[in-house]
Amino acid sequence: MKYAMLAFDLDGTLTTSEKKITPETKTMIQRAGKEGATVVLASGRPMSGMAFLADELGLDQYNGYLMAYNGGRIIRCKDQKLVNNVLLNPDFYKTILEVAAYYGVKIMTYNDFLETKESEKCIWTEKQDESMKIESVNCNLEIKEVPSLLAVMDRPVNKMVGAGQHETLIKMLPTLQKELNNEVSLYFSESCFMEIVPLGISKDNGLKVLLEQLNLEATALMAFGDGLNDITMLEYAGLGIAMENGYQEAKDVANVITSSNDQEGISKALKKYFFEKNA
Repeated sequence: MKYAMLAFDLDGTLTTSEKKITPETKTMIQRAGKEGATVVLASGRPMSGMAFLADELGLDQYNGYLMAYNGGRIIRCKDQKLVNNVLLNPDFYKTILEVAAYYGVKIMTYNDFLETKESEKCIWTEKQDESMKIESVNCNLEIKEVPSLLAVMDRPVNKMVGAGQHETLIKMLPTLQKELNNEVSLYFSESCFMEIVPLGISKDNGLKVLLEQLNLEATALMAFGDGLNDITMLEYAGLGIAMENGYQEAKDVANVITSSNDQEGISKALKKYFFEKNA
């Protein structure tokens, strides 16, 4: 089987524990792009938390795409063409904040509007949670505390995130679904993060949109991931490759398990399953 599209999760997959792309991984991905592969960075991060990695890989020099918010927003790198942009219903914001307050869960979202200047982009929250520092480091974005999220969210956002203890988030999930009439998708990107996104938004569905635009089948997709929000992508891909450091649930659905993100897992798998198969 020859693969035409390569999709990479970021944290725990493309980047090491130090949040870096290794020189070998960078070289292998750039080589694949130059040889004609469509390279997609697929993450739950906001677009502004991914752009610097796209620049590092030079995705604008070949057929590269950024898929942010777990598929909620997709942009072609060479010309910034917007391929997909699905927004959360603003009517839900008040309910989300009220339910979260009842459970003692902190909510964050992103000042990542398409027209917002790069220097102004940040993570918004009314009060920081310790776990939010993870998102701040991952996305290379400042956390900005605001008096009221409702007041600053004057335009629709792609997602909101509940941050807190996993056990508390689990308890909140069915209540939130009920209050929103099951009109959103809720899932975990990390045990401390509950993603709140428009109904049907997921990495597999985002990649499906992109594959259809490029007249490709899912069998042409090779996807790499480690997290809970990568499960659908790994199941959907023609070849789903999980990192050794990944969640067991992700490894259980993958076709292949490669070495960890700190042990050149991506470059090893690309050598074996992309360059050798596509030769």
